[in-house]
Amino acid sequence: MNIQSLNKANKEWEDFLKSLSDEEKSALQKIDEQISSTNIYHFVANKDASRFDQTLNTLSNPYKFNQELIPVIYNYYLERELHEMAFGYSVAAKNYLIENGEVIKPEVEKIMNEATHDKTLTSIKLSLNNLKSLIPQDLAKVTPDNVNNKRNLSEFVLHEIIEAGKIMLEKIDAIRNIPHEDKYNDLLIATLRLRFQIWGWSCHDQGRSGKSASGKGSGETDVMFQSNGSNIALCEAFVLTGRDKALTEKHINKCFTYNTYLESYYMIVYYKGPSPNFDSTWTSYQNDIINCPYDARWQIDQTRGLEDISAKFSNVTAFYLAKSSHGKQKSVYHLMIDLSDYTN
Repeated sequence: MNIQSLNKANKEWEDFLKSLSDEEKSALQKIDEQISSTNIYHFVANKDASRFDQTLNTLSNPYKFNQELIPVIYNYYLERELHEMAFGYSVAAKNYLIENGEVIKPEVEKIMNEATHDKTLTSIKLSLNNLKSLIPQDLAKVTPDNVNNKRNLSEFVLHEIIEAGKIMLEKIDAIRNIPHEDKYNDLLIATLRLRFQIWGWSCHDQGRSGKSASGKGSGETDVMFQSNGSNIALCEAFVLTGRDKALTEKHINKCFTYNTYLESYYMIVYYKGPSPNFDSTWTSYQNDIINCPYDARWQIDQTRGLEDISAKFSNVTAFYLAKSSHGKQKSVYHLMIDLSDYTN
């Protein structure tokens, strides 16, 4: 790039703009993006990173991913040691060109093929390592949408439980013949542990079986989610084959006896009754939750009841999802999974 020529051309353009009337300047708005994309060359040549970033963010995709401009933008990111941004830009450019049926020029294809060089991979690795240092509330804000698109921590955790539940349903045939009821909990917890690993989170089974100190029966468990040793959320998981008011009341009240400082709790209900009764069991479960006798500190908000939140999540046909509010700013998320086709 000939910096002197670019600066001269830019100066002449600015002088030309100053000579125009307001009406004439208004007419130039039709070619604003063409002018802005041309200015990119000037900003790069003069190392004006601030105006480069501002201008690039205003461009629509046809200008941002113009094949003449792609090498200029990509290489300027690399020059500034912004390897992840260069990589992200190259991926977005490639997707745009392919979606619009453009023949990718050799020099552009070369950039796209070389975008994952060592410095880029090192930068991405450092970012992934830094994820484990983020507090859970902040981690929920930066996780890629294709992994988890919930930005509120409580819904972020619920999304993880739902995704683990989907995997459980896909893999459940592999454990169909295992006799004990805890196979569902085991598979769900194992899946969550794999999903949590990249963030440095963990989930711990707090104890189960009729012989445990907690007195839990087979198929009943509570699971604690933790980040760097701090508790994030508690799950109560149990099996229903139909309405069981006493069992439901026992588990919803048990949530509040552990870690009362938590803001969110999760009730996971494995439905194993007859398939036609799944809907009616969910209805009776909701009624039991609403009418349950609670400690005065955890009274349910009767005006809100159980709020259906299924619309916030995708592909949840095998689930019922709801949220109840209790006491002072405490929430319980309810997830009932239809396992009626998997009963032995």
